[in-house]
Amino acid sequence: MAALLVIGPASEWRVAAQTLLSWSAQARVPGYDPFALTPYLIADQNRTVHAFNTVQLAGQQAIVYSRWIPGQGWTAKPRDILLPQVRNQIRLQDVAPDRAGTVHLLFFSGDDAAANIYYASAPLSQAGDSYAWTTPKVVGELARTPDEAALVINSKNQLFALYSGRAKGAGLYFTYSTDQGATWSEPSPMFLTYGSGSFPFFLRMYVDGQDGIHALWNVNNSSGLSEAFYYAKLEAGQTEWRDPVQFEAGGLNAPALVAYEGELILVYQADSENGLTRYMRRSSDGGASWTEPVRLFPHVGSNGPASFAVDSANVLHMFFGNRITGRDGTAVHGMWHTVWNGAGWEPPQAIVSGPPVVDDVGGNGFDPSFANAVISQGNVALVTWRSDPAAGANGVWYSYAILDTPELPVSPLPAQPAVAGALPVGPAATPTPLPDQAASNLNVGWSEAAPAGNPVAPVITGSAVAVLFVVVIVVGRGMLLRRR
Repeated sequence: MAALLVIGPASEWRVAAQTLLSWSAQARVPGYDPFALTPYLIADQNRTVHAFNTVQLAGQQAIVYSRWIPGQGWTAKPRDILLPQVRNQIRLQDVAPDRAGTVHLLFFSGDDAAANIYYASAPLSQAGDSYAWTTPKVVGELARTPDEAALVINSKNQLFALYSGRAKGAGLYFTYSTDQGATWSEPSPMFLTYGSGSFPFFLRMYVDGQDGIHALWNVNNSSGLSEAFYYAKLEAGQTEWRDPVQFEAGGLNAPALVAYEGELILVYQADSENGLTRYMRRSSDGGASWTEPVRLFPHVGSNGPASFAVDSANVLHMFFGNRITGRDGTAVHGMWHTVWNGAGWEPPQAIVSGPPVVDDVGGNGFDPSFANAVISQGNVALVTWRSDPAAGANGVWYSYAILDTPELPVSPLPAQPAVAGALPVGPAATPTPLPDQAASNLNVGWSEAAPAGNPVAPVITGSAVAVLFVVVIVVGRGMLLRRR
């Protein structure tokens, strides 16, 4: 086993050797515009990763679907599946797969004057087919910007959502569904900011192994700076949240939480003598109490939340963007990977690293941020990220590595009929891949034929592809208001 990174004074970081993974050369995910955020990823049990994102299509926003298969690569073009419902704006907020093979999705549509949170679902096996998606329904009125929403599903296929709204004041509003999204409760305030210009930010929700639901968020001021960092829990079988707990005032952001081996592990960014860096707290009693914060690594920078994934050997992996100081004193930016060994995190290894590059939009800017990763079939790690927009927005990037763990058995998901009812609101072109894309030529059999009996003409239709039930989902979002 590799040695631990020994935590000590800032000047005494000591790193021991560890076995390095062989990561593929970084490449752009095809078909995303330069300003696209990191996608939401779902890994099924059929060696397929499903990706959902918001992109610009011929000047109009759309939610799109694509997929990645080890050894074959990405589909050549994303498929647009949902279009704006209000004011020609749409932004994906979260995705959650259930145990029956359905993927559930929340999105924001509107602008500063009028906006709602919408819900739609489809069989995961047909997620690239716009006909398969249910008609979007409003589950949260009077959503506000900056838009924030999160969605989770428990072992009973019950759905729970939080979103940033303003119906009874600025804050977080809670709604839930006990019938797999067919009907939703009346939204109610879970947390109000009571501050002039204050708003929730970096909202995250997680479900633990006992169906407890955990929520984390910042409250930012009108300048976009973090003023406070909160945690709340919804006990299994309940609909009333515990009172939110404020961890610390100011300076904390980008929370990421994982339930692992009977513990909750929270990693977030906070100020240090060298700038923002990552700290960890742990809870062994389901979130009732937490350890004191521990600084994890010498890495610094405001590069978004970490991303967690577990492999088939039950090893917990963490991925994150940050920078360190090189041997010659210059900054080394990168996307980093580490694993948990039961007592701490091993020394991070670089997936990709180098000096920062600031370039024009669509150029060669380099400052990896906002990691989102999954492990496919238990033994293939796929990580996606974007460069900090200050470096010059240039799309979404990815790399993958084969782990020294067994592949999980393939487990087919039964075929499901498409659900008629998706209501695109106008034609939109599918983008072409970026010209310097290092991506597979595979176009995994998209069909342009419309399913029989569907009265709605979609923007683009796609055939169902046989995929299998979900084993892991990791959610990551790029944030627009940032603190350096």
